[in-house]
Amino acid sequence: ARAASAAVGWVERDAAGGLRWCAGIHAGALDANAKAGLPGSDTMFVGELATTAQRLDRFARFGRVMVSSAVIEPLTDHWSIARVARDGRATETFRLRRRQNGGENRTAPAFQASFAGRPTELRQLRDASTAAAAGRSCAVLLRGEAGIGKSRLLQELRESIVGGDWIEARATPETQSRPFHLVACLVAALGGSATSLAARFELDAAESVPILATLLGEPIPAGYALPVVTPDRYKELTLQVVANLLLRAAREEPLLIVLEDLHWADSMTLEFVTLLLGRYAEAGSAVLLLLTARTEFESPWRDDELARIELAGLPAADVERVIREAAGGRTDLDAATIEQFIHACRGIPLFAEEVASLLRSGRGDSADSSLVPLNTPRTSGDLMQARLASLSPAALNIAQTAAALGQEFRVDLVEAIVRRSSGEMNAALNELARANVIVASANDTDASRFRHGVLRDAAYASIPEAERVLLHRQVGAAICTRFPDIAMQKPAELALHFERGEEPMAAAELWHQAGSAAMAMA
Repeated sequence: ARAASAAVGWVERDAAGGLRWCAGIHAGALDANAKAGLPGSDTMFVGELATTAQRLDRFARFGRVMVSSAVIEPLTDHWSIARVARDGRATETFRLRRRQNGGENRTAPAFQASFAGRPTELRQLRDASTAAAAGRSCAVLLRGEAGIGKSRLLQELRESIVGGDWIEARATPETQSRPFHLVACLVAALGGSATSLAARFELDAAESVPILATLLGEPIPAGYALPVVTPDRYKELTLQVVANLLLRAAREEPLLIVLEDLHWADSMTLEFVTLLLGRYAEAGSAVLLLLTARTEFESPWRDDELARIELAGLPAADVERVIREAAGGRTDLDAATIEQFIHACRGIPLFAEEVASLLRSGRGDSADSSLVPLNTPRTSGDLMQARLASLSPAALNIAQTAAALGQEFRVDLVEAIVRRSSGEMNAALNELARANVIVASANDTDASRFRHGVLRDAAYASIPEAERVLLHRQVGAAICTRFPDIAMQKPAELALHFERGEEPMAAAELWHQAGSAAMAMA
């Protein structure tokens, strides 16, 4: 862990100063008497250590810290890890990144249903990935109703490809009032400060450093200043700087850029996508742009600008396979009960996975056949409520509080509102993670998010109306008194909490601030 901290610190510091280098970390036995070494090195050694060191060297790029599977375990709790090569368990290679805001990995889900169906769609995405890796940049829009499996399909793609860099950002209802938010998330996903990113990718420092620093929430370094231009020109410069950054990164290695849930994206994010679509084929760049949206999203892009994949519901046979896999060797589920589960799922993979989770937790059916019709969820709404009912009171309380914050939430803010001990919080959060209700945030590594908006909506709807008003009031008060950074950066979100907490005067003032900020950046 100390070696990782030192290596990442040196790479970032020296990149900002103009020195470009990389590092590799591995632990193993050394044969100092052998007569072999790394290319360009006078150090002589062979064996497993030499082989792994050569492998780390092969996948290294300037500004990167590579680690082997031999040292990965103690790093996972405090660092962001991305696998870049997989040739077998003993030779896996990973890239190490500093977590944006610290944070801690949550317990892995106790059960995740296997991927069902979609062979044609997965093959299309793999073909697009192969084309991008060969220098033929392309873009794909995945569209389908909530829970249809857009994110799960991307997860399968990510686990099946080797090499390249994967960065992602996700729109939510709460991000619609925050210009540049998704663009800033993509910049942060590359890792490093504004000065180190500009140096690493050889950008015009005078133009890019102050803009990147502003996006990353960093102080603008001495000697730099934001351009004094109109809001329209500043927006144009910002989007161009970020596009330049991503395309330069894609010259080092294939870059997969994922923007999810564009039905909630603000107009500036859509402008940025249009800009990338017009530039991603630049010579030397290898880009795969993956976009997801619900069915109601009307794409502003032409058919010749991107490929489109429309996801339909799964056949009943695939839904049944997921359910039976979850049931394992259980004999207390008859054909009629399975059929009821299939009907409740409506071909939607998310609901099939939720049924699977219910079966694994022992809920949703009964050994007493007379109780099966009563306990088996008949609709998707019943299914979501059954999932919440399977949680402990502490976990449900935290899920409801988090739901009031949105699909994505800061854990420390939830903790300030529920006022539970750190031990109780961690136990409840780990329960939610095991139940596959929450996952780590892709946008902010100090946060978590609901695995799906449908789960968040169900948790929010389960709060009695009077308690919901009080909860929003508590959220607003906690942000004002303990989280001034949120109050300053997200006045629209704070205004919404006071509005829903029936505090109209406080809400009106904050809406005015949010409107003024949006006008300045529009």
